[in-house]
Amino acid sequence: MATKNSMSIAAKGYALHDEQAKFDLFNFQRRAPDEYDIMIEIYFCGICHSDIHQSRNEWHNSIYPMVPGHEITGIAKMVGSSVATIQVGDAEHFVCKLPNGLDLAKTAPLLCAGITSYAPFQEHNVGPNTRVGYD
Repeated sequence: MATKNSMSIAAKGYALHDEQAKFDLFNFQRRAPDEYDIMIEIYFCGICHSDIHQSRNEWHNSIYPMVPGHEITGIAKMVGSSVATIQVGDAEHFVCKLPNGLDLAKTAPLLCAGITSYAPFQEHNVGPNTRVGYD
């Protein structure tokens, strides 16, 4: 694994160049991963409403060019020496190993909303026979 900032890796993504732009293929350089990083080859990416707010600069803090989307699924291609839970070839989302055989194309769009809903359900012990909402 490369040391921090010793080299860069060519990357590409679909970027917006201003708040009214359409997506355009964008080539850029990323820093090389270090011992605590995992480099993921992204196969699928969902876009949530927060990404839309950012891409349109509705929160007045956007930086362009921007490659929106954080609900990604892909395969680990490089794993730092200090990473113990992920191996090269593992399917993952934001460095959460996904079960073998899970359809990555169908998983990516569900991740933001799924995790946003799942966390409060867990925190408040929502389970079978629990009603969520008003009577």
